[in-house]
Amino acid sequence: MTAKVFDGRALALTKEIELAKKMAVMVKKPKLVSIVVGDDPTSHLYVDLKRKAAERVGIGFEKVEFKVSSKGGSAYGRKGEKLKIEEVISLIENFNKDKSVTGIMVQLPLPPTLKGYSFKVVGAIAPDKDVDGLTGKGKFLPATVKAVLDILASANVVLAGKQTVVVGRSKIVGQPLAQALTERQALVTVAHSQTPDLGEVTNRADILISATGKPGLVTQDMVKPGVVVVDVGEPKGDVADEVRQVASFITPVPGGVGPVTVACLLENIVEAA
Repeated sequence: MTAKVFDGRALALTKEIELAKKMAVMVKKPKLVSIVVGDDPTSHLYVDLKRKAAERVGIGFEKVEFKVSSKGGSAYGRKGEKLKIEEVISLIENFNKDKSVTGIMVQLPLPPTLKGYSFKVVGAIAPDKDVDGLTGKGKFLPATVKAVLDILASANVVLAGKQTVVVGRSKIVGQPLAQALTERQALVTVAHSQTPDLGEVTNRADILISATGKPGLVTQDMVKPGVVVVDVGEPKGDVADEVRQVASFITPVPGGVGPVTVACLLENIVEAA
């Protein structure tokens, strides 16, 4: 058996075309503000991908950067002084009040010196502007969670009654994804990269979704023939290439969940406008 390899770019393009049609008749154009702390290349790459996608459909985009020193990892505010977390929160609160801003995002992870403040910073975003669904207080699903659900729907994968294993328990992806799948009647088991006998757990899955960020974690011997596999690993996949030999469906990295996640974020922004 050779897996059907999902084309995330094609689904993302379809979504963007539909969004552009909606934008063409909107009087007030939505705007996304993305806040980046630090100089992590991957974070800036993701933000630039979102900017380009927003521009393609006509959504306004503003990138706010806080620099990090090359020595010691200290973050600095826009006036050149050592960054206090209150400055970031104050900035978010100002954007909360700004009626021209439709959505606010904080690119995670924060630098090591500020990592402990991640959920305090994210929690400052007003629920109606939390277009990436990170606070859990608004109406929007996290964009990655929405992307996984949309991918499964596009592949006509039945969730109800299916043994579904989510590998990864982060508050950003794993936990809300498990909840969303449970609400759709899937029989969900949550595991993680350190789960004892992980292969035994994943071998029970009809649907396997991995979101650990551990490249090559899931190997061929860890899945059963015909399994549906969704790889949320970035920038390298959690799932080894050899799994394609036994799976019935698989999302590649890159070109799988990533492009659809960006398109789902744009959908949330337009809905919030």
